[in-house]
Amino acid sequence: MYIKQVVIEGFKSYKDQTISEPFDQHINVAVSDPLTFYAAIRFVLSDIFTTLRAEERQRLLHEGAGHAVLSAYVEIVFDNSDNRIPVDRDEVRLRRSIGLKKDEYLLDKKHVTKTEVMNLLESAGFSRANPYYVVQQGKIMAMSTMKDHERLELLKEIGGTKVYEERRKESIKILHETDNRRQRILEVQQLEERLAELEEERKELAKFQQIDKQRRSLEFAIYDKELADTRAKLEQVEEQRKNESERTGKVHEDMAQARTQLKCIDKEMKALQSNLTDLEKKRKEAAGERAARNTKRAKLEVDVADLEEQIRKHEQTQKKCSSKAKKLQDEIAEKQAELEAAQQDRAAQEAAHEALIKDIADTERRLQALYQKQGRSSQFNTRQERDEWINKEVTQLETAAAVKGSSHDELEAQTQQLSSQLMDLSQEIGDKEAEIRAQQDAAAAAETEKSGLEAKRNALNDQRKELWRAENEAESATAKMKADKQKADKKVDMSMPRDVSRGVNSVKRFVRQANMRGVHGTLIELIDVSAGNQLFHILVDTDDIAARLSAMLKKEKAGRVTFIPLNQVRAQNVNYPNVGDDALPLVKKLKFEARYKDAVFGKVMVCRDLETATRVARESSHLNCVTIKGDQVSKKGTMTGGYLDLSRETLRQARNDLTVLKKREAEARKTLEQKEKRLLDIAASVEGLRSRVAELKAELGTEMLAQLSAAERKELATLAPQLTQLQEKKAEMSEGLLEVVEKATELETLLNDNLLRQQQELDQTLSSADVEADRKALEKLQEQAVEAQQELEEAAEKEREAAAALETDEKELQKLRAEQERLKEVVEKDSQEAQDESRKVESLLSKRAALGQKRGDLERKIRELGSLPADAFDKFRDTTLKDLMRLLQKAQNQLKKYGHVNRKALDQYAAFTDQRAELARRQEENARGEAKIKQLIDTLDLRKDEAIERTFKGVAKNFREIFAELVPGGRGELVMQKRLRVEAAAEAAEDDEDGAEGGHNVSEKYSGVKVKVSFGSGENLVMKQLSGGQKTLVALALIFAIQRCDPAPFYLFDEIDAALDPQYRTTVARMLGRQAHDSANPAQFIVTTFHPQIIGEADKIYGVSHANRISRVDVVSREDALEFVQTNLQDHGRAAGAENTDPN
Repeated sequence: MYIKQVVIEGFKSYKDQTISEPFDQHINVAVSDPLTFYAAIRFVLSDIFTTLRAEERQRLLHEGAGHAVLSAYVEIVFDNSDNRIPVDRDEVRLRRSIGLKKDEYLLDKKHVTKTEVMNLLESAGFSRANPYYVVQQGKIMAMSTMKDHERLELLKEIGGTKVYEERRKESIKILHETDNRRQRILEVQQLEERLAELEEERKELAKFQQIDKQRRSLEFAIYDKELADTRAKLEQVEEQRKNESERTGKVHEDMAQARTQLKCIDKEMKALQSNLTDLEKKRKEAAGERAARNTKRAKLEVDVADLEEQIRKHEQTQKKCSSKAKKLQDEIAEKQAELEAAQQDRAAQEAAHEALIKDIADTERRLQALYQKQGRSSQFNTRQERDEWINKEVTQLETAAAVKGSSHDELEAQTQQLSSQLMDLSQEIGDKEAEIRAQQDAAAAAETEKSGLEAKRNALNDQRKELWRAENEAESATAKMKADKQKADKKVDMSMPRDVSRGVNSVKRFVRQANMRGVHGTLIELIDVSAGNQLFHILVDTDDIAARLSAMLKKEKAGRVTFIPLNQVRAQNVNYPNVGDDALPLVKKLKFEARYKDAVFGKVMVCRDLETATRVARESSHLNCVTIKGDQVSKKGTMTGGYLDLSRETLRQARNDLTVLKKREAEARKTLEQKEKRLLDIAASVEGLRSRVAELKAELGTEMLAQLSAAERKELATLAPQLTQLQEKKAEMSEGLLEVVEKATELETLLNDNLLRQQQELDQTLSSADVEADRKALEKLQEQAVEAQQELEEAAEKEREAAAALETDEKELQKLRAEQERLKEVVEKDSQEAQDESRKVESLLSKRAALGQKRGDLERKIRELGSLPADAFDKFRDTTLKDLMRLLQKAQNQLKKYGHVNRKALDQYAAFTDQRAELARRQEENARGEAKIKQLIDTLDLRKDEAIERTFKGVAKNFREIFAELVPGGRGELVMQKRLRVEAAAEAAEDDEDGAEGGHNVSEKYSGVKVKVSFGSGENLVMKQLSGGQKTLVALALIFAIQRCDPAPFYLFDEIDAALDPQYRTTVARMLGRQAHDSANPAQFIVTTFHPQIIGEADKIYGVSHANRISRVDVVSREDALEFVQTNLQDHGRAAGAENTDPN
């Protein structure tokens, strides 16, 4: 087992995580400021920093620039391949972590206590009695100055004699406790005296008990006679009470029968009154319905007259518009023919104009070329210069022509694309017009279907009204049942005990006042609460706003609204069913602010059709569903139909689309014309450039002449007047083309802005004046008027029937009131008789209660007498009560003579007898225990001496061997000094006086351990005669001797060679090397030093650097370490020399 690696973070100067290179299992040396690194290892092994206060933990945390370090840890990785640590792993990690409020250990990332860590290290070979596997400079200095008795204490600690001393101390303490108990046991003699006194008291108690039995027998006879008399009187009172109760019961029975009849009459009267209320309500409803039907009929008659007048006006308007539309259509056809002719003339003139422009350009270009050639002789000196210029000009012209050609191709492609788009738009316009016609036909069919559905709707409305009437009747019945329930509740309260009734009512009141949730009432109650429509509730931010708005509504009497305060909304998470694309949560299709998320349609699903909505609502009982067409399916099972007029919307959209398509077609045609014109311009430009290139190429290689050739001069003379004629012709042609364009534009404006718009307005007027639709509507209104007349007659009949039923029930109610008054008089008379009988019964009950209490008192007194003599029940049976009282008085007088008697004498006598036996037994046990304890003390003293002698022999032997290794030719001895007899006797006397405090052996025979050494001179020297370096060597030899007695797997040495003489540093280093590589018992050494001797023996060297208050650990070479040590020694030498030369 050895230390394999150390990991540090946040500890002292190690801010960031520092992981050391793996240690060698032999000798490892740390140089250059290794103290913090050394302290980190000891921090985990707990030989220092055992118990840390908060301020001490704070000082161990890193303090430097940057953010504060709040925790730190040091982790040691042990190689456990030899299984010295009882953990089934080849590598064990022990970490100690500290913070401002924590100090904990982790073994392989599992929390362990400090005690468990200490036990684990001890099982691996680290003895608590021998902490010398860690050696500091101070410990060497302390050992070099130890006195003889201190060395003896050290050997005793290493030998484990402290355990013997602690057990001896505990044994002596037990021995003294035994002596104290023996003194208390001697009190048994006092118990004997007390037992003699209790024997006399026991005899007096026997006489007292005999007289007391006589007294209790007399008291029993007296109480028994009185109890028999009381029971006889109770039977007589009970017989009288039964007779009175029978008479009272008959009166109550007669009164109950009268009250039952009265309740029946009351019930019949309330039923009649309720029926009267319903009949009056029905009569008023029938009257209201009759008035509404009359109003509806009158309104329909007015609507029929208005619609007939509208049809007449529409027929006139349609006739006028048809005539005007025909004239306008003829005029539009005429103007369209003129426009077509003007557009053909315009196209022909534009083509001629373009050709003339091309001829002018060709002529101007040829003239320019001849002029340039004519002046070439004055422009260039040689033909070569001219040819170079021509080649350059040809290149530029060809480049320009290529660019123009590319633009031409691009425009041509765009033109073709626009032509294709125009064809597509034309096709799409045709399709859209066909769609519009189809939608118009569908709209007509839908209108026909609508008429049939409206008829069904009217029938269903009538059915709904009948259901409303049934609902009103059900509400009346419900109100009646509620009244009956209130009466039943009162009966339930009367049937319960008064305190139970008050408790139940109080709980209900508390629930109402506090609006408590989770209280469901008594077992006989069932509450069903259903919420209404919440779609029109208003969302507000807080309940304060809702309260203010409610106050305003109440003040203005402006209706009733329900508010939802967002700060009170606590929406639950909704689990939506997974039904694919057929249903989606409505909240995912709405746009709203995030703060409305919990209050907006969280439990609504949008479904594709009614079947899906029904299935989702059935499977998810907490969700409502709505279809795309508006049908609603509630989570409670109800369904509501929706309606969406798709035909009108589709037709309107189709017309809008047609308008957009036509506008796009016009824009595309205009763009196409511009592109075609631009295409012609580019083609002409390209042609001119190519002609110019041809002319220049023809001139290449020709002779330079001062003048043009004869043919060229002739051509030049012809082209000049020809150009003038062409330009004049162009001006004339432009004027004619302008007139044609103005004419065509004027015709287009007339058609588009005037005639076609008039035609569109007329078409709209004709379509709005749909006489056929008005006639169908008139037929419907006439049918509705007939139905309204029939409904009016039915309502009048219902009103007459309700009035007749109301009169009949009022007569029956008068008869019931007369019978009610007669029964009330009977109930009042029976009630008075019942009260008189009740008073008599109450008097008898009071008398019975008094006798019952007396009987209870007598029975209680008899029970209090306790156990009685066997003859107590028959001995005084024939004795009179007077004689019994006289005998009782006599017994009581006799008992007064024994007032001082100890009534607990028997119990005390038995208790003291048992206590005497127990004390005798304990006295015998203490005698046996004292002998065993003295025997244990003798054994401990013997084992302690053996442990000291065994430890001394081992350490003395190792000391001789190690000192001979460190000092060639030298000799070292440890001498055990024995105590004189006089001193031992004096200390034994002191131990007797100390008693339980004694921690030393009474037979202690050693006084100290003396050191004698020889450094080759042959003379034995003691510690006082040695120099500082020699004392340090002797202390190291003693430490090494102790370590060999109880070897550890590794050792930590902190500058153990600091005070050694140079010649001994080498021998110490070599000895460490031999011990580290010993085949029988190798050990790992981690040493800090500033001298080269141990570095020479090291297997691995670490350098600890420190910069910006942060340390780091690196492996360094032996040469770098020796160089650092040499530099450090030289710096110390110069500093010492400067101090010696300082005059101060």
